[in-house]
Amino acid sequence: MNQPAGSANASALKPSNSRQAKRLFVYNFPAASTDDSIQDFFNLQLNHLNVISSSDPCISVQISKDRTFALCEFKTPEDTTMALALDGQSMEAEDASNGASNGGHSGIKISRPKDYIVPAQSDDADYQEGVVSNKVKDGPHKICVAQIPVYLTEEQVMDLLSAFGGLKAFTLVKDTGTDQSKGIAFCEYVDPDTTDPAVEGLDGMEIAQDHLKVKKACVGIQQASGLEMGVNAMSMLAGTSSGDVEQGRVLMLLNMVTPEELMDPQEYEEIQEDVHEECSKYGKVEELKIPRPQPPKENKGVGKIFVKYDTPESAQKALRALAGRKFADRTVVVTFFGEEYFDVDACVKWSAFMKIGIPRVPELYGHDITKEPSAGPLAPSTRTIYIMSSTASSPLQELSPISSRSRRRSSTVLNPRFYDNTIWQQAPVLVGTTKFEALPDARNIMVTGGAGFIACWFVRHLTLTYPDNYRIFSFDKLDYCASLNNTRILDTAPNFTFVQGDITSPADVRRCLRTHDIDTIVHFAAQSHVDLSFGNSYQFTNTNVYGTHVLLESAKAHGVKKFIHISTDEVYGEVEDNGDDLGETSLLAPTNPYSASKAAAEMMVNAYWKSFKLPVIIVRANNVYGPHQFPEKIIPKFTMLLHRGRKLLLHGDGTPTRRYLYAGDITDALDTIFHKGAVGQIYNIASKDEVSNKDLCRRLLRLYGLPANTPEEFKRWVEHTEDRPFNDHRYATDGTKLARLGWRQQTSFEEGLRITVDWYRRFGEVWWGDISRILTPFPVVEGNEIFTQEEHDALDEGTQTEEDEEYVWNDRALYHLQASGGTV
Repeated sequence: MNQPAGSANASALKPSNSRQAKRLFVYNFPAASTDDSIQDFFNLQLNHLNVISSSDPCISVQISKDRTFALCEFKTPEDTTMALALDGQSMEAEDASNGASNGGHSGIKISRPKDYIVPAQSDDADYQEGVVSNKVKDGPHKICVAQIPVYLTEEQVMDLLSAFGGLKAFTLVKDTGTDQSKGIAFCEYVDPDTTDPAVEGLDGMEIAQDHLKVKKACVGIQQASGLEMGVNAMSMLAGTSSGDVEQGRVLMLLNMVTPEELMDPQEYEEIQEDVHEECSKYGKVEELKIPRPQPPKENKGVGKIFVKYDTPESAQKALRALAGRKFADRTVVVTFFGEEYFDVDACVKWSAFMKIGIPRVPELYGHDITKEPSAGPLAPSTRTIYIMSSTASSPLQELSPISSRSRRRSSTVLNPRFYDNTIWQQAPVLVGTTKFEALPDARNIMVTGGAGFIACWFVRHLTLTYPDNYRIFSFDKLDYCASLNNTRILDTAPNFTFVQGDITSPADVRRCLRTHDIDTIVHFAAQSHVDLSFGNSYQFTNTNVYGTHVLLESAKAHGVKKFIHISTDEVYGEVEDNGDDLGETSLLAPTNPYSASKAAAEMMVNAYWKSFKLPVIIVRANNVYGPHQFPEKIIPKFTMLLHRGRKLLLHGDGTPTRRYLYAGDITDALDTIFHKGAVGQIYNIASKDEVSNKDLCRRLLRLYGLPANTPEEFKRWVEHTEDRPFNDHRYATDGTKLARLGWRQQTSFEEGLRITVDWYRRFGEVWWGDISRILTPFPVVEGNEIFTQEEHDALDEGTQTEEDEEYVWNDRALYHLQASGGTV
């Protein structure tokens, strides 16, 4: 029978307990583990953390003779408590030596010795009321919170924990070199009685697609006992997970507003309008409550927003759309809230709120539920919190600068408050290296997809390299894979303007052309992820073919002087291992829906050159990689998986090869074509670096210091998954034509990969918000929402009806009517 941990004053602790306070027992480790490998694992995980006293805190490891457990000793009790928080982490992907068939996959299990005595409550001598200490001392009320999304800031994590009560001490575990969160926090509440309710309420709480693991830090989930050497071989269990999502009509939104913003009447009204407008996109809002400060009284409801929808379905839709969005540069946290508390105004205590459809009530007070733990904002019945990446799918009107606001906006305009405005300031400004004499007939350049990967490099390069020559208009609908962080550094540049619009909207495109007198279009915008094209090919046809057609027709009508179309080498189709490199006149033979849509778009571009003499250039590039690429593509996705200590998911046998081109090099190539390319021509941008997917895995593992020389080592970090319905073995293009214009590939694959991995280590977790879903084996994207395959399979939304399809194509007919002079 397990013996619960005891408690004693420091003076009462025996010398043996001082030793036990620095010991842990580890189970479920991989079969090939040695004393040294386990010690190296702990030191690798713990070194350079802000809560560790010195380097290499694990000083010894001894595996038992029967290899069922290992005894680990650390330098200090505090280091030991931090090591205990690593429970559940995976060392390697081999089966555990203690007989568990999936031990390596489920992670190691860590526990205290059975005779370990938890230190007594920490001394309050240094505690100052109202001041949260950044040092959480070991004690019975120290709480460990693990599996926190690493993109959450200290303030956001504290706000979440503070919902249960005032904090006495708090620290977010970070890497001292990069200041990057490690997803673990320690805290202690002012009131010790808050400890148990907080652990119960937080443990298993859903955040994005994962669940928090919360326990008393010094005890762990289960105290060990009953084996020789004073340990229990039973593995410590992972934190419980919440069940199905609670249904309801009321949402509580955290981390959106501050008391200072709410004090200003005009600002308060604008916030009300912004929140109501955004929330109404997902269903009818019956009531909105935003508590306001009422000095000198303390109003604990301030900082939270409560939204009541007409149906649970609307609330659910809003929750998934709003969670993780940016509002005034803060990540929005969303959870369901008990309707019974909302209806009796128990959720808040404030001086004024707006009732939708009813004049504002100047003075309405309710019961302050923060004094009743059973009905608190995060009561046990409301345990699911969502922090997900999401971008509104509706087009935005022009926002330049982004901070400017129109008092009357249509419901299709994304709220300017929902943008991030922090991480981009820390990132290096990456551009190309070329510079040419400016073109006399190019002045106002529209770059479609300007907030996407390759386009953002080109936008930054043109804006910063030719500040006195060209005005750049970045045109983007802000799809799921785009980010304004990619070009935020340009917001203050006088020759840069961001315009939100959709290339499939003739009105959006023509408005941009007319308003800014566009003379040149460089067309990047496209659905580009091949995997997604197998399951959502209609969207690829709509964006890549119809969207290109809209641009071409609009460019013709406006009299654009140059139209550069960015295509792909995939339009050539598969090339045999001994096949020749393909030149620009080679036959097009696309093999997947993505490449077929790009080939079809090229046909349309070429037709406008032949039929209407629209001055066009077509560019076909190899696989581009580098910083700013959304982590759905293989290099950033694999990098982020390794950053999270997870296995690489390799399609098929890993033998297909790709030729990789660093983003800086394609930027130089595009700059060369822009200034020196001839209209009516096609240019390949070809790389000499051909790498198989399997070799790419090895290169990335080496950059992370992980051995992958033997098949056994490779298997520990790479898992083969089913392949695409069809996966071209290789592409091979001839870049001689572009070389004649003077372009040369400058960045080796080794150097480019090193730069890329370093960038994603620093910024990958926070650049786009929550990326957890896109890192799963086969994510599904619908609109701007990303689902895991399991989530998508569980949705009961049915398929598109014939009526829906008729509407889609009738909508296309409106364009033709408009283009032919008709009215809509």
